[in-house]
Amino acid sequence: MAHENLRFNLDTSSDKYQPIFGNQELGTFFMIYMQIISYKQVEYSPGIITHSYEVKFKIQNFRGAITMGFNGVPTINSNTGHDIQIKLPVSPFSSKAEIPYIINSTKKLEKGFTIDSIAVINSIPSNIANSYIDPRKFQRNGDTLDAVITLDNDERNTFLENLERLDLNDTPKVEAAINKVISYMSENLGGGGNGICCPRISVVI
Repeated sequence: MAHENLRFNLDTSSDKYQPIFGNQELGTFFMIYMQIISYKQVEYSPGIITHSYEVKFKIQNFRGAITMGFNGVPTINSNTGHDIQIKLPVSPFSSKAEIPYIINSTKKLEKGFTIDSIAVINSIPSNIANSYIDPRKFQRNGDTLDAVITLDNDERNTFLENLERLDLNDTPKVEAAINKVISYMSENLGGGGNGICCPRISVVI
């Protein structure tokens, strides 16, 4: 089975912590769990019902020297390919393992409801940034730090196709291509915030 088809099962009748996300960052493998504490319907205006879930998120570090923890407030987005998307701010060197939250949805978390959970990885805290090299962004080469950039398959293929068509004698176009790559690197240094592949989709059973 392809990894993108794998899902976490979410039982809304359970009050236990249930997994919704897993990843490895900075050498630490961690998972995020969600506990459903209570549920109620809220009618903010006549005929418009909001399904409100009181939940708690918990991050568990399993392996690795760096502790990953929460840093900030989760956000909800319903304009995705799933019923809701939850963005959870996570920071290295943070010891905050749990955060409470209220999920408000126009749909009830019933069978087939899907949740896309994303851990938004924050930067290394500024107080240690000067003495720690983030391996997602740089590799040490003596006194020099070489930048790391990650491309997905589509981006890589497009880049290689454009490179093959480039006339190296056309100086303006070569310079424009170099500037475009530099601009891309500055925006995507170190790749995405969730690594290359991580389980993050939950389905209500």
